[in-house]
Amino acid sequence: MLNHVVLMGRLTADPELHMIDAETQKCVCNVVIACERKKKEQVDFIRCVAWNNRAKFLWEWFRKGSMIALEGMLRTRSYEKDGKRCFTMEVLAENIYFTGEKSKQYMKETEHTDFTEDIINQTDILYMTRVQRERFTDLEEYERVKNVYILRNDMLRNSRENLRILHPLPRVNEIAYDVDDNPKAYYIQQARNGLFARQAIICEVLGISIDE
Repeated sequence: MLNHVVLMGRLTADPELHMIDAETQKCVCNVVIACERKKKEQVDFIRCVAWNNRAKFLWEWFRKGSMIALEGMLRTRSYEKDGKRCFTMEVLAENIYFTGEKSKQYMKETEHTDFTEDIINQTDILYMTRVQRERFTDLEEYERVKNVYILRNDMLRNSRENLRILHPLPRVNEIAYDVDDNPKAYYIQQARNGLFARQAIICEVLGISIDE
């Protein structure tokens, strides 16, 4: 079974952060995302909730009208109001992304030649790829550097909670297999998302419409 939701739209109001436990920094942030359907005049307003570091990220960087992409799971919950039990459906945020111009404004890219735990610990997005032999004119230089940039699971012990590791796949040896089970390893999901993106492009090019 699969419960996976991907949304892109605009926030209908400024996010509000609610601190539940100051000692443990447990907090929650609720927002509503306005998502356009294929027919532009139709809009769905979808309730979303984020906890802890994701909640703080949402509260700090987004405002009413901000474009946002959110990935998570659909859930239902109930609550009491005026003596009646009410039910609601919302998306529990697992990943939150900038989109469009906002991403250029708030996210910076840094290039390093060293590959150490200290650098990884400062990183939000770690995009791995193989050392490409075909780009080297000096094979001795290739042999010297081909095993320098190898990611192992023990290098992630102090990395940020929101770190995501990407890779175009297939790999050679640049990501050790013990990284695959780390929740910060996102390259398998990345490949899966690429499948859906290609399906959508093919449908658009061939004029195939999917009944809603």
